[in-house]
Amino acid sequence: MTIIRMFYVGANLVFAPDVGRTQGSPLREKYPHDDELVIVPRGRALVVLHPGARWVTKLWPAASWAKLADWLIREKGLTVAITGSAGDRELAAQICARMQEKPWNLAGRTSLQELAGIIQHARLAITADTGPMHLAAALGTKVVAVFGPTSPSRTGPFGAGHRVVRLGLPCSPCFKRRCPEPRCLLDLPPDAVRAACEKILSIDVRN
Repeated sequence: MTIIRMFYVGANLVFAPDVGRTQGSPLREKYPHDDELVIVPRGRALVVLHPGARWVTKLWPAASWAKLADWLIREKGLTVAITGSAGDRELAAQICARMQEKPWNLAGRTSLQELAGIIQHARLAITADTGPMHLAAALGTKVVAVFGPTSPSRTGPFGAGHRVVRLGLPCSPCFKRRCPEPRCLLDLPPDAVRAACEKILSIDVRN
């Protein structure tokens, strides 16, 4: 994709790549493949999941992300988009494979500008301790950040209303890029992240 276009088809908000197709042509003629579009139906808000990070010790397990994403779609009635760099494609695919519901998998398919456009229209961004966490906070999108070996006081999301979820083990923060048994994230239950999401979703009605 090059530049994300955002437009309405009926009552649905659609995110699509602007690739020079004729503006007046039908949607399916312009975008014949479903994976070119992110469609947010009327009455459903968008939540962005950005699970990737450069340190492997910052990665919450794919199975935990999958349980969270299924809950967001099934129980909260939200549209979920998984974002990430090209290097996050395998992690995103693992998450999708473990899910029962269907998210929009955009890992490796957006530029930084496109990612910013999508995050800005999201009700909530759920991330690892990574750059897009700060991007979301700067854009005014509430963040639930999953932390393990790093310190929220040093690199947590800036501003009010965000939530950080961590176990707070005696060994954390350790700032290690390698760990033989990263219990700080392996043992972090999806329920803890769900609770943080509930707190934001119950009060944030910006979108």
